[in-house]
Amino acid sequence: MLLAVLLLLSAPASSHVPLMAEDNDNISLAMHISDADKSWAVYGQLTEQAAHYYSLDRKEGERIYLSLFRTADPAESGFKPSLQLIGPGLKESIKPDHWPPLPPGALGLKVHQAEEKTAAAATYEPFGPSSFIDLAEINITAPQAGRYYAAVYSNPPAGPGNNSSAGAGGSGRYGLAVGYKEEFSFTDRFLTPLRLISVYLWEGQSLGMILI
Repeated sequence: MLLAVLLLLSAPASSHVPLMAEDNDNISLAMHISDADKSWAVYGQLTEQAAHYYSLDRKEGERIYLSLFRTADPAESGFKPSLQLIGPGLKESIKPDHWPPLPPGALGLKVHQAEEKTAAAATYEPFGPSSFIDLAEINITAPQAGRYYAAVYSNPPAGPGNNSSAGAGGSGRYGLAVGYKEEFSFTDRFLTPLRLISVYLWEGQSLGMILI
């Protein structure tokens, strides 16, 4: 009974509901965020010259909030992934040499590049608990109703005409925060402490230490 109560009370802290990225390295396999208002944090790992995709449905005028971060692991200090929002009504048209690449028929979409951040030090997040470094953020209202895609990508291929932001590259672990409303269902309150085990493993902690 006591354990159940502690599990139920653990989620109301200022936090995101954790998810793990899986098999979403193509826009056709984008991981769908069913409620883009609710505060989520998706954890993943990128190899070089790779991208992960997430989809969310928005009505015109609804808020789109995305925040990209990475671990504070010194071994990944050179890892700096980038973030783009792809969808209808955005400012910039997608070019044929767009990175990350999109499938045929996607040229009617447009792209919004995230505003990059410069962090002097890691941010401590007590809910996890963990430390991370903020990299980029998108906080806009949807210009049109439709499906939008967030692309987290690393190390675009070098060459003339490459329209990707400079500095993206390497391989490592990242997190993508989606949404802004800190809401927790009964299921979230019960499962979030268990989901955090996957987050600790993502950070590089050993399973034995996590269970302790």
